[in-house]
Amino acid sequence: MLDRLVVCLLLHAGWATGYDLLINKKEQLICTGGASYTELGPTNVKGMPGLRSGDPGAPSMCRLKDPVPVPITSVQLTFQYVVGYTPPKGVIKEGPTVAIWAEDVQGSVATDTGGGPVYQSPELPPGDEQKYSFDHCAEKDKSLCYSPNIAVNAECESCTGRYVAFKFENKERNLQIVRVSPSALARRLPRALAVA
Repeated sequence: MLDRLVVCLLLHAGWATGYDLLINKKEQLICTGGASYTELGPTNVKGMPGLRSGDPGAPSMCRLKDPVPVPITSVQLTFQYVVGYTPPKGVIKEGPTVAIWAEDVQGSVATDTGGGPVYQSPELPPGDEQKYSFDHCAEKDKSLCYSPNIAVNAECESCTGRYVAFKFENKERNLQIVRVSPSALARRLPRALAVA
């Protein structure tokens, strides 16, 4: 099991440089709208750090307090997720989404300049509303609670922001992202900087 949440970003500053951003304490984040850093997975398993999106109905966000050294124009990572507020079989609820943004920040407020979504998920879970359910974790093997690995390899050439933000649209449910790890592509880069 991972003892930290790991986000791996591919950043461009004239040449490609890889940065592993290690998020292992809530003090590294600014979260709003009910989103939060958590160390508990489904059924309160410790040692599974992740981001919880808050309650249904509201947008929320977690952003790193400190900028990365150069503008973020692409992101590579792998994550798993569980979805809460699972409806009874036959009832349809609109599921949550998560986007990874490159943002500029003036003081402590995100600005519209330089920002952009580097990655946007589809509605989660796609298809079957009973899949990857936080609410049903106690009823089955805990390993079946989580989605398969979701691989992200996304670019935003027009982005110039240096703050990483996870933005959630909860809609009628909510989301917890867990087991985030860097991708193989990012590991092949020539240089890495760990920010703890």
